[in-house]
Amino acid sequence: MATRAELSRAFYQAYEPVHSAIYFVHAAQDAYADVGLKPGWMGYFASRSAPMGRVGAEVVAATFYSFAPGLVARSIPLAWEVATPEQVTEARLTAVGAMMATALTDEDSSGLQRLCSALESVATTLPIAGHPLFGGHLSVKLVDDPAVRLWQILTLFREHRGDTHMALLAGNNLNSMEANIVHHLDGRSSKEFLTRSRGYREEDWAAGVADLAARGLATADGTALTAAGVNLKARIEAATDELSAHAVDALGQGGLHEVMRELGAISDAVRNAHPLPI
Repeated sequence: MATRAELSRAFYQAYEPVHSAIYFVHAAQDAYADVGLKPGWMGYFASRSAPMGRVGAEVVAATFYSFAPGLVARSIPLAWEVATPEQVTEARLTAVGAMMATALTDEDSSGLQRLCSALESVATTLPIAGHPLFGGHLSVKLVDDPAVRLWQILTLFREHRGDTHMALLAGNNLNSMEANIVHHLDGRSSKEFLTRSRGYREEDWAAGVADLAARGLATADGTALTAAGVNLKARIEAATDELSAHAVDALGQGGLHEVMRELGAISDAVRNAHPLPI
């Protein structure tokens, strides 16, 4: 029988493609361009942070955690000079509607209302303390369209889990650069992708490796985690799963498995309609 933590991670893996697709689909860039945002990072940083209001680059860097502050500062607060947070949020939801409409058939859509009913009361009552991105998204009214509403509900779970994970990284004294390096050395992502997509330079990476090595968490050449590093990463991941198991507790194994089966089908439909690098 799967453990509570294992079910928590399986639930995350079932819904993550549905949420994350919005970061890659053309409909999103088109919608952000319609409100005046520049192509590329501006739409990402503005759309994800907009529910928190007209926040500065420092707040976005703090809550997104894994991005270099300099990369964030090239888009925020400039984005708020061309579009309000409310306009950006509306544009994002418009893009979600287009993304889901392209991906889902009438048959796929038939269970959306049921999924919303099963998950909404859990997602909207997750603990808010210490979860700023979740809190921001919780303040956005859920729309009537069931496909977009489901995406919003899944986003609440996703940002709540993310806030939890960031707190655990900070609590274990891993800064943004170090967290990226540990993620890479644990086999979860390539160095090339992380440096390119997070805005860090080679010298930043080297400094992070040196710090981790000094703490006995990575080898001096930066090619592997030590036993202590592997253990630390495993503990952070396990704690993230445990602290994000609210749906497991609320739905029980039987209910959760049914939800994950339906979410898996929706995730597959989104992937089939929109080739995604995730």
